[in-house]
Amino acid sequence: MDFHAFRNGQQQSMKNSTEMRRSAVACVAINQQRSTFALIIYLFLFVGTSGAIAELPRLIPRALLFGNPEYISPLISPDGTHIAYLKADTNAVVQIWARDLAGTEEKQISHELRRGISWWTDAHAWAYNGQLLFLKDTDGDEMEHLFVCDVKTCKVSDLTPFPGIKASLVGCEPTKPDEVLITLNHKGKTVFDLWSVNLSTGALLPVMENPGDVI
Repeated sequence: MDFHAFRNGQQQSMKNSTEMRRSAVACVAINQQRSTFALIIYLFLFVGTSGAIAELPRLIPRALLFGNPEYISPLISPDGTHIAYLKADTNAVVQIWARDLAGTEEKQISHELRRGISWWTDAHAWAYNGQLLFLKDTDGDEMEHLFVCDVKTCKVSDLTPFPGIKASLVGCEPTKPDEVLITLNHKGKTVFDLWSVNLSTGALLPVMENPGDVI
């Protein structure tokens, strides 16, 4: 009998035996892990569920996340006597409101029935003559008109009563309190010219013509 072949056979047999023991230990460890995981699942599903559900916080009301804020975009008039803001009416439609700073006289300026006044920043502004300006479209057509309101009488006038024409407010000048600068796209949807509008008479004067490539 070859001694070297016998010794090699013994070594190979011992190696196979060691690998089998390692495999058995690994299987036992895996089974223990599975048993532990199964025990955790069981405890969670059948023991701790009722207590966990009882301790969950109450759901946040949907109206609190997606409803109208109480007050939006407050603006103080140039003379410091009034404040304008957006607030939903009793029908949850956002309107423009104004009141004196003492808070004793709140007046509803707009009276929209379906779509409220937009929340974006330039939706309303004060002119330097104390009148309130705001932009409003018709049922979401995004063709905003510029309106002016006398907060003392609540009389509202459309300064840009042109069908299919979009207006935007550019700015006011303290030295010309009865005028504001606006843009109108009367020559096309993407071509806006600069105009000056008189808040008392509604008269429009061209200020700068868009050559067609100014957005």
